[in-house]
Amino acid sequence: MNPQTEKWNIEELDLFFKSAKLPDPPIKLNPVCVITNVRGYIDFHLDIVNANNGKETFLPYLNRLHQLKDLITNYGKAAI
Repeated sequence: MNPQTEKWNIEELDLFFKSAKLPDPPIKLNPVCVITNVRGYIDFHLDIVNANNGKETFLPYLNRLHQLKDLITNYGKAAI
């Protein structure tokens, strides 16, 4: 049996994605991940992390949400 890690604080991410203005797709999250359905991607990932909170196997889903949040937060700043 794999030990469960500490529960993740997902509430901040959930609140961010509920109120964030999402950029138009496609969004290139990294060299191998292009998001074409932004809302669907977010909802799917939030469902996964909520259902598997604290389970190390599902940490990549949480990490991708943080990456997307950072990308959205900094969206357009590169043009300044």
